Amino acid sequence: MPNKKTTIHPLRKHLLETRLKQIEYLERQQARQDHFTTQLYGKRNYNEEKEGILYELRNSSNKKIPYHISSNTDSFIPAEPDEPSDFDRRKTLWENQQQWEQFMEKQTENTSFQKPPKEQNIFERLNIPDPKETFASMSPYEEQKRYVYRWPQPKGASTEEWEKRNEQWRNTPRKDKNGNIIGSELRCNTVFGRELSKLGINVAKDSNMNSMIKGMELSGDWADLPVDENGNTDHAMALKLAQEGYIVAATEKGEKNGHAALLTGKERNSSTWKGKVPEVYGSVNGKTAKAEGISTHWQPKNKNNIKYKIYRYKRPI
Repeated sequence: MPNKKTTIHPLRKHLLETRLKQIEYLERQQARQDHFTTQLYGKRNYNEEKEGILYELRNSSNKKIPYHISSNTDSFIPAEPDEPSDFDRRKTLWENQQQWEQFMEKQTENTSFQKPPKEQNIFERLNIPDPKETFASMSPYEEQKRYVYRWPQPKGASTEEWEKRNEQWRNTPRKDKNGNIIGSELRCNTVFGRELSKLGINVAKDSNMNSMIKGMELSGDWADLPVDENGNTDHAMALKLAQEGYIVAATEKGEKNGHAALLTGKERNSSTWKGKVPEVYGSVNGKTAKAEGISTHWQPKNKNNIKYKIYRYKRPI
């Protein structure tokens, strides 16, 4: 007697199909790994898991069920974990560089060794007024506001703290105005803070994106990239600086909350922007963070709303 078909929810089906694609990718990676890696880590057999997924998909009915998600959290399926970013690799390079500089400083502190000059910061190169020079004329009130915006947490937050917060949001249901669950409550600010922390750059913790952008402006370590000769946002220059190793953030303040993502230094083709666009890493609209074209985060009509902010010094690439 044939197995009775069961009804499968669209979200469950999507989850199973996504996992199948992940398994296919992992199997391809294993097939390409060298003999030493195989000896060291072995190979995982995904056949049983694949067969279970295929069995469930094959034995599900084609009957359509309403794509309505109850506000009950029992039906909530968290978003996939964030995709790896290139900032993980750069974090290792940055830590190695810091360790080497500290070692050389100890080795030469009692000698006449001439230390190499500090690199020129990007503000000098682009003839941007140094933000820190304007702080000397600040009133006590403005100075206090700057302190509050920049340091709700005096030492910022570690990568682990940011990741913990991001996981909390990933496992929190996101609801529409009618109370229906529509996904995870992922937010761009926790991803943004986490990726910057990997390179030793602090931004305000537990703040919405508007406050974080304001804190960047008042920190003295970030400046706006000048517009191009036509008065438009200079996407080409932003990409060029990111490719050189500078930290470039695409930002926009909103009425209640803003948005930001970090340039990776790569390009993507965009049908909506009709050409090549900078690639960014971040989370948008409650989705899993990943590297994608900036056109996924901003519509063509809003491309000049983007304010590129550049960090004072570059990081290893």
